[in-house]
Amino acid sequence: MFFDGKLYTFAPPLYQGLSEPMTDVPAAFTDSYDFVSKGLVRTVYYYSDLMTIGVQVVYKYNGTTMKSDVTTLNLKEVTSIEGTHGSKRVVSTAYFDLSGRQVRPDAHGLLIRRQLFGDNSISTTKVLRP
Repeated sequence: MFFDGKLYTFAPPLYQGLSEPMTDVPAAFTDSYDFVSKGLVRTVYYYSDLMTIGVQVVYKYNGTTMKSDVTTLNLKEVTSIEGTHGSKRVVSTAYFDLSGRQVRPDAHGLLIRRQLFGDNSISTTKVLRP
């Protein structure tokens, strides 16, 4: 995880469930306090006033390491997640209700967001707006 653009080291005594400092947090790691893993949901509590939090997935197997792009959340304007598609440029964004009808971008409820990228790839995401 990256706090304000810098790789963060989680360490005791701030993180009381840890016995030693760590920068790589295993996907299913839990100390049932600051790091919680329930099904597909991962929760990490932080104790600083931050501008951004970034997450990078690292996969290691047979001496090979692969890394995703860093996905960054701007905590000062929590309206979107930046960088989830690497360097792809978003060409258009459309929102649909669960019946498949296109709705206004400011619509509320459970929506499907479709993004078209400059390389003609498409991403669909579920969005909940209370």
